[in-house]
Amino acid sequence: MDKHYYGDLCSLYYDIDKPTAPSEELNYLLSFASKEMRILEPMCGSGRFIIPFIERGYPIDGFDVSKDMIVRCREKLRSMDSSSRIDLCDFAAFDSNREPYDLIFIAAASFSLLTDIEAIVQALQMMKHALKSSGRIVLSVITDLEYRNNSSFHVDEDKLDSDAEDQGKNVRKGSIEVVLKGDSTYDAEEQIQSSTLSYDLYVDGRYVRTEVEDFNLRLYHPNELDDIVEQCGLHIDHKYTNLAKNQFDFLNADVIMYELRK
Repeated sequence: MDKHYYGDLCSLYYDIDKPTAPSEELNYLLSFASKEMRILEPMCGSGRFIIPFIERGYPIDGFDVSKDMIVRCREKLRSMDSSSRIDLCDFAAFDSNREPYDLIFIAAASFSLLTDIEAIVQALQMMKHALKSSGRIVLSVITDLEYRNNSSFHVDEDKLDSDAEDQGKNVRKGSIEVVLKGDSTYDAEEQIQSSTLSYDLYVDGRYVRTEVEDFNLRLYHPNELDDIVEQCGLHIDHKYTNLAKNQFDFLNADVIMYELRK
């Protein structure tokens, strides 16, 4: 079995299971945007948020570290009249010489995929550099609420909006079926939830191959990201605990949403 990170079968599973952006989160992100803005989506995956932005006439670029996700995103854009730039890179390799952006957003709490402080700081600094002086960064993180005050856990399911959300689940499209299996553990000291996931591909009911992925998430204490943001020279304009922007119980939130500025 080959080992991948957001590889071919993971990307296929993701696209079948989540072909479109959830309307509530899409509307939340659109609320920060205007069609006069330059918009960037880091960690854009296969484009399920970029596509509806383009369909609504918003100029938007994106990048992701997964080759297979980027291939899928670019394939979707071929049938659209779009000048969007979709790059295969991480935060460190992002082209820092391009024109700055008015809005940078990371959807679906994907920022929690950055598990070590060095990578988190690097990402925030890259986005700060790529942002106009009047621009905004919008992102969200998963908290450790479920596991707080315990030393370690073995869990059956992740609760993120990700391909690991429904372990043991199968998805179908025509003759293709992908079966996801796996389990997770949580290290409370390191604040890392680690999963080993396998994707089994079947075509016309016949097994074809398996792909294995290591999937790690950083789960945040309630105000932990606040200090990191400030150390990077960014400022918190607003924090929310729901997409309607009207809840603020950070101590009891599964997800915390941030609106940042320079």
